[in-house]
Amino acid sequence: MSKIVSYSIFESPDSVYAKEKGRSILQFTQFLPLLVRAHQVLWNGWEMWLHHDDGFTQDPYYPALVKMQHCGLVKLIRCGPSEHMCVSMLWRLKPAFEVPADCVVCRDIDGIPSPLDRLAVEEWWQSGRGIHVVHHAGAHAGIMGGTFGVRPSQFKSLLYHATWDEFLERGRRAKITFDKHGDDQHLLNQHWPSLVSDMLLHELHHDTGDLPAKDIRRVVSGGDAHVFRWPAAVDFGLPQDTIDKADSLSPGIGICSDPAPALAFYDGLNSDQLRQIRDCEK
Repeated sequence: MSKIVSYSIFESPDSVYAKEKGRSILQFTQFLPLLVRAHQVLWNGWEMWLHHDDGFTQDPYYPALVKMQHCGLVKLIRCGPSEHMCVSMLWRLKPAFEVPADCVVCRDIDGIPSPLDRLAVEEWWQSGRGIHVVHHAGAHAGIMGGTFGVRPSQFKSLLYHATWDEFLERGRRAKITFDKHGDDQHLLNQHWPSLVSDMLLHELHHDTGDLPAKDIRRVVSGGDAHVFRWPAAVDFGLPQDTIDKADSLSPGIGICSDPAPALAFYDGLNSDQLRQIRDCEK
């Protein structure tokens, strides 16, 4: 069974971070040491795929990632030049169209991973639903590109078996240029009338009322959204207080924050995989 947590990283002059940081990619590369560590702790048994543009091969952290790939800790997918910002953002959904995966979960590079996210995904997976969306902030609404998960076979069936190219072409026919922030989500939300019939929506912040999903859940696993008591579904292999600490370091699913505290936390844990990561970074 192949389950993938999928990311995209690329340079884009159209990004809001290009003006703020000089190069947009600098917003995201700072999160990579955290992501590779947190993945090994929170997503045991899942693959981490990192889709990237040609320029990322020159990033100082890239050689460490290549070593990690050799160790089986991450999979790097070179997708060519980044020509349209939101096409590059959608690269993280390519496995749902192009490989025989059982599950693809798309996440933002600059989100802080959390046990709550992992548990929400597990609850969706056990439901049998084909589509998963999480709302966990006041600004979250509709289908969110960075809190989106699919069972590819069911997803493609709902899209009438569209290919990757056909999926993008549907957006172009709707006058989506893929050069503006949110264009990737505009494409996804074009399809919500089809997708909601097989969707589990975790509405964890407030009732947006904009996705009439068949299965809407206000909490994860029937308890308080910040208390984890689900040992039968996911075993993190950590004491409960350590799991609680990990969650406290995340502002929420799909929400950006300073990666330094979470990086320090995960770097303080010990496992064979975490030691391999540190060796690869040397």
